[in-house]
Amino acid sequence: MIGVCPAPPFVTEQLSDAYTFRAENQFLPAQLRRGTDPDGFGDAFAEYVLHYGLGVDAVVTDFPDLAVVARREHLARARP
Repeated sequence: MIGVCPAPPFVTEQLSDAYTFRAENQFLPAQLRRGTDPDGFGDAFAEYVLHYGLGVDAVVTDFPDLAVVARREHLARARP
């Protein structure tokens, strides 16, 4: 059984992360795939933005450059 540990008292904010994100079509939801090649690159950028929008703070990915740009774009959109 997997449990959830409470944060130590010095932690004021809990962060969430998600893994493992891939850019190849075979690992993406159908609506984010491009073309029919399972090894071709789909719209991983949109997947990162989607998860950041859902409240994920960080992602683990084989394509950190895309994730960083997506995070910056998400934060820029979120600021008033």
